Amino acid sequence: MDWSELDKNRKPGKDFIQQRPDPEYRRRNLLYVTPKGSQFIERLTTQVNKALEPKGR
Repeated sequence: MDWSELDKNRKPGKDFIQQRPDPEYRRRNLLYVTPKGSQFIERLTTQVNKALEPKGR
């Protein structure tokens, strides 16, 4: 929950994930990446790829 709009203490969270009820099975929640979460994933991926690049290129 810390990655959603509100954390487990109902305080503002990171807002990287949005949680919605599954329309087919109401007891289950579906998780969706928000635009802010997509930007975070893109930055993280870029940094990891850069760190894994062979040195000297």
